[in-house]
Amino acid sequence: MLRTKLIRLTGRFCRPTSPSTQVRQSPKSRRVAWLSTAWVVLVLVALAHAVTAAPARGRVEGSVTDPSGAKVFGARVSLRDTAGLIAYQARSDDEGHFAISDVAAGRYSVFVEALGFSQSKSITVDVQPGTTESANVPLEISAISDHLVVTATRTETTTAELAGSGSVITDAELKQANQSSISEPLRSIPGLSVAQTGGRGGLTSIFARGGESDYNKVLIDGVPVNEAGGLFDFGALTPENIDRIEVMRGPRSALFGSDAVASVIQLFTRRGSTSIPEFEFSGEGGSFDYHREAGLLSGLAGWFDYSGSFAFQSTDGRFRNSDYINRTASTNLGFRLSERAGLRVTSRWTSDTLGAPGPTAVLYADPDQRQKRRDLALAATLDLKTTSHWHQTARFVYSEFNRHSFDPVAEDLTKPDVPPLPPFSFFPDSAFDLQEHQKRAGVHYQTIATLGSSNVVTAGADFEHESAVFTDDFSGRVSPTRNNLGLYLQDQAAWRERMFLTAGVRVERNTATVPSDLRSVLATLGSSSPVGDVGFGLSANPNVAFMVVARANKGGAAIGATKLKASFGTGIKGPEMHEAFSPNIFFLGNPSLNPERAISFDTGIVQEFSNRRASIELTYFENKFRDLIIFEFDPITLGPIKLPDGRLTNFINFDRASARGLELIGAAHPLLRLRLTASYTFLSSRLDQSFDPTDKEVGLPLLRRPRHSGAIEINWTEQRYDLSVSGSFVGARRDIDPVSGARFDQNGKAILNRGYAKVNAAGSYHASKSVSLFARVENLLNQDYQEVLGFPAYRLNFSAGLRISLGGGR
Repeated sequence: MLRTKLIRLTGRFCRPTSPSTQVRQSPKSRRVAWLSTAWVVLVLVALAHAVTAAPARGRVEGSVTDPSGAKVFGARVSLRDTAGLIAYQARSDDEGHFAISDVAAGRYSVFVEALGFSQSKSITVDVQPGTTESANVPLEISAISDHLVVTATRTETTTAELAGSGSVITDAELKQANQSSISEPLRSIPGLSVAQTGGRGGLTSIFARGGESDYNKVLIDGVPVNEAGGLFDFGALTPENIDRIEVMRGPRSALFGSDAVASVIQLFTRRGSTSIPEFEFSGEGGSFDYHREAGLLSGLAGWFDYSGSFAFQSTDGRFRNSDYINRTASTNLGFRLSERAGLRVTSRWTSDTLGAPGPTAVLYADPDQRQKRRDLALAATLDLKTTSHWHQTARFVYSEFNRHSFDPVAEDLTKPDVPPLPPFSFFPDSAFDLQEHQKRAGVHYQTIATLGSSNVVTAGADFEHESAVFTDDFSGRVSPTRNNLGLYLQDQAAWRERMFLTAGVRVERNTATVPSDLRSVLATLGSSSPVGDVGFGLSANPNVAFMVVARANKGGAAIGATKLKASFGTGIKGPEMHEAFSPNIFFLGNPSLNPERAISFDTGIVQEFSNRRASIELTYFENKFRDLIIFEFDPITLGPIKLPDGRLTNFINFDRASARGLELIGAAHPLLRLRLTASYTFLSSRLDQSFDPTDKEVGLPLLRRPRHSGAIEINWTEQRYDLSVSGSFVGARRDIDPVSGARFDQNGKAILNRGYAKVNAAGSYHASKSVSLFARVENLLNQDYQEVLGFPAYRLNFSAGLRISLGGGR
C-alpha cells in the first residue's frame, strides 16, 4: 500500500458551507433542545432562590498610583469575596480614580491589575450598608504583571499561584501595538509557532510545543469555537471588544476535554464599568488599499453593564484575487439579578470573504477561487453564590461555523494569462464547490467550594452536541452528529503561600451513530459498517501541577523570589467529522477511530531580580503523541484500504511522534516608562513511527515546526505618547511542495522553508483625552519571506489612523 498523511496545515478535504444548508433533526438533536429547556428551568429555580428584597448597599472607591505617585489609568480593579471569586469590577479613570457602587455588605480583598505593575500588599475592605470605604492602591514596578486568570483552573486564580506555563495578553497591550488581528500578538508567546497562508485573512494555524495545528482548544467567553475535531482558523479573529487573551501551554483535557492537547487559548470580551456611557471610534488606512473602522459602546447602569462593538476592515491584497473583507460584531451584557445571582449573555459574530490566489510564489494567481466564512459564538451564563464558600455556574453555549469554498473554472496557472482547462482537470487547477456547516450546542455546569482558607474544590459536567453538514461535488451531502459528555473534579491546595498544588481528572464519553449516507456508500463498496453507537467511548485524563516558592521576595534584595514548578498531564483530540464520517470514496471516513492522545511533562524555574524589576523563566517540556490519525489509500485502486475486519476506509490511527524543548522568557522594567520582554524556544520534534515501514520521514522533524524561534518587544510609554517595537524570528522548518504535495525534492532531500525575521513598529500620540493618533509599520525591514511555502507574506506595509473616545468616567 502507498500512503500519504492527512495534512491539517493549510486546509482539508471538505473545507467550507453555505448558510442556507440545514441540519436534519434527529433524536440526539432533540436532546439538545431538552437540555436547553432544562437550563432555562435551572435559571428560573435559581432566581426563585436568589431574588430577595435588596438591602441597602455600600460603596468602595479609591485611587491607583505608580511608585512616583502618578495616577495609573485603565487599571482593572476587582473586589474578591471570601471564596476568592470576583464579585465586582471597575477600571481606573484618567485621574487614576475608581468607584464601585451597590456593593453588598461583606469583606472583600482588592486586587489591581495594570500592565508593568504588581500589587505589593494586600488590601481588604469591610463594606457596610450605606457607607463608603476607601481603598488607595499603590503599585510597584514589575517585570511580570500580576493577573487573575480563569483558563488555567476554571477558577479565578492569580498567576503568582500557578504552576503551569501560561501567558496573558491584555487590552492595553493590544491597543499599544495597534493590532488588527489576534494572531499577531500570539507570535510573542513562547512555545507557539504561527503560520499564516499569504496575506490578511489567509488560513492561520498555530502549533504549540510541537503539537498539530488542531491541538489547541479555543474559547470565547467559555464557548468552544473549534470545529469538531479541533480545527480553528485564526485568520478571521480580530481584537475588537477583547479585554484579555489567556494562553495556557500544555495539555488541559483534565478540565476542557477533547482538543485541549497542547494548549488552551481563551478570549474574554470587555465588560462595561463606567456610569457615564463610553463611546470609542477608530478609523485607519494604509498599504494595499487597507482600511479599518471600529466602534465600541460600553457602560454601567446600576444592575446592568454592557459593551458592544462592530468593526469592518478590507484590503485589495498584494496579488490578484487576494482581496479580503471582514465584519465582526461583539456584545457582552451583564445583569445583576440579586446579591446572589447574576446573568451574563455574550456573543461574537464574524463574516468574511476572501480571494484564494493559491501559491503565487510558484504559480500565477488563480483569478476566481474564493472562500466565504461565517462564525457565531453565543453564551448565556448564570452565576449563583449559594453561600460565601459555595459558588455555582450554569452556562448554555452555542457556536456555529459556515464555510463555502469554490472555484468556478479550472485554469492553467502556469501561464500568465491563465487560460481555462478542459472540464475535470486537476492540475494545476480544478473547478470545485465545497460547503460545510457545523454546530456545537451544549450545557456546562460547574460548582466551586472553598474549604478553609487554602483549599478550593471544583467539579463540573459539560455536555455538547456536535452536528455537521458536508456537501461537495464528489460525495453529495452527509449529516453526522456526535455527543460529548465530560465530568471533571479538581482540587487546588496551598500551604503558607510557599507551596501550591493543583490536581484534577476528567472522564470523557464520546458517542455517535453512523450516518445513513455513509452506510449506503459502504454497502455499495461491499464494506460492512459498525452497528450501534460509535465514537471513542470513555477516556480519563489527569493533570497535576506543583509549585514551590524556594525563596521568597525580599524588598531591595538583588536576588528576588525563586520558584520551582512542574506539571504532568494527558490530552486527547477526537477525530474530525470528515475523518470519521466522510462518504467520499477518495476520502472515506472511519467511524471507529480512536482519539489522538498526548502524554506531557514540563518543569521549570522562575527567578526574579531587583525587587521584581527583572525576571527569567526557563521551562523544559516533553510531549509524546500517540494514535495519530493518518490518511491511507490503495496504490492499485487509488481507493480506500481494507482493514483486518473487512471494513474499507482511508483513515486509521497509527503514527507516533514526539516533541521536547526549552522555553526561555526574559523580562525587565528598569525604568518607569521602559519595558523589555524577550523569549526563545528550542524545539526538537520527530516522527517516531509510521504506517509505511519505508517512510523516509521517520526520524525527521514534524512539518512547519521550527527548531528555533523567538520574539522581542520594547515599549516606551509617556503621558502623551507611546512607542512599541517588536520583532520575531522563525528558523528553517520542513514544509511541503505547494503544487505537488511532495515532502522531498528530486534528490530525496526533505523540502525546507527558509527562516525569516520580522520587525514591526507602532506608536500613538494622545492629542487630548478624547483624540489619539496612531500608526503601525509591519515588516519594517521589508523582508521577502513565506510563512507557508509558496504563499508570500506581505512586504513592508503601514497603516495610520485616528481614535476618538467620548464619555466614560463617573
